[in-house]
Amino acid sequence: MQDLKTRLASQTSIVQMLYLHGQGGDAIDEAIAPIEAAAAAASTKPAQVAEPGTSTVPVQTGQPYVPAPVAKATRVVCATELFRKKYLETEADVNVDVDKLKAELLAAIRSGQLARLQ
Repeated sequence: MQDLKTRLASQTSIVQMLYLHGQGGDAIDEAIAPIEAAAAAASTKPAQVAEPGTSTVPVQTGQPYVPAPVAKATRVVCATELFRKKYLETEADVNVDVDKLKAELLAAIRSGQLARLQ
């Protein structure tokens, strides 16, 4: 990402800037995938069960227990793929495309995922 940011800062061509911007979105997706996989692997580790007759002592005293946050999967929603027209001419066109986008985003949220609009 930092390399893309540096390359983008030195560009004067709008076409090249748009290309690098698209590469940034792809880089984010590639970076998030291993993070989500690691979080899923960490959450599937079995809990340790204490043997009968043993007592557990907290490692640090005076610190409240804070459970680790659960990582959610991310669904990328590409708005341009949902839209049926390249140019919107009427209010009805806007309503149809916005309704499609809203339905896709809500489907991601309702399935317990994070929605990332692209």
